[in-house]
Amino acid sequence: MAKNINLTAAIVLMAISFVAGVLTRHYNIPPIPQVAELKNQLLPLVRKALPPNKLIEIVTYKKHTTLYVDRPYFETLGVIDLKGAYLVKIERHRKIPIKLHVISPVVAFRFINDGNDNSVFDGWTRTSDEVFVNGQSSQDNIVIRKQFEPGIHLIAASGPVSSSPLLIKAFDRGVQRTDFEIQN
Repeated sequence: MAKNINLTAAIVLMAISFVAGVLTRHYNIPPIPQVAELKNQLLPLVRKALPPNKLIEIVTYKKHTTLYVDRPYFETLGVIDLKGAYLVKIERHRKIPIKLHVISPVVAFRFINDGNDNSVFDGWTRTSDEVFVNGQSSQDNIVIRKQFEPGIHLIAASGPVSSSPLLIKAFDRGVQRTDFEIQN
């Protein structure tokens, strides 16, 4: 009998804790705002301490891979097929262009939204694919693509609201990590 009461109490306590956590996060109840403010104050110090190329990470793209080096955002619909693509993780609010050195022809994909000034993507083609990246400042829902021939290309980070993830895939075969490099 005592074990059933302890088990019931533990389950009720876990349920209350879960609901309290959800409500705290949803309604921005302390300590959530204080943690966000601390992060906003410390992140610029970390950025100054790191060389610029440490703020870029290249990983193989899979469903639910975080898209940025400094945010836990990921594509939630999971319907776009980017199997074999590489994700160039950058900062969510990066302003510096990405210097892409292409060795073999590749196709680059970006997730963008209508809230940004997308004029930097003139020459890119909108695809029919659907995505949803739920960020705090904007929600990406549009996929664009562009083929890049061998050479060095400066690619805008995007903006002014937020940067756009960069995914790279081979044009006619599986991309190799040696088909491109990021030089900044």
